[in-house]
Amino acid sequence: MSVSASGTVSAVPDVAHITTGVSSEAQTAREAMEANNKAMKTVLDGLKAMGLEGKDVQTINFSVEPQHQHHPDGKPPTLVVYRVVN
Repeated sequence: MSVSASGTVSAVPDVAHITTGVSSEAQTAREAMEANNKAMKTVLDGLKAMGLEGKDVQTINFSVEPQHQHHPDGKPPTLVVYRVVN
C-alpha cells in the first residue's frame, strides 16, 4: 500500500518587525531636532500609508549628542555639530 498527499495553507501576515531610524546633524540642537522630526514624520507617514497603525509604533532609542573635534595639541575639544538619532 502506498499513500501520498500534499496540502497548501495561506494566510495574511499579522506581524512584522521593522527597525528604521533617522540621524540628523546641525549647528544647534534645536535645528538638529527640527530636521530629525521632519525626516521621521516622512518615514512614519510612509509606513502609515502602507497600513501601519500609530498604536503599533514605538520609539526604542532617541538621543541628542554634541559631536566634538579633538585636537592632538592639547587644546580643548571644539563643538562641530549636534547629532539627533531617533
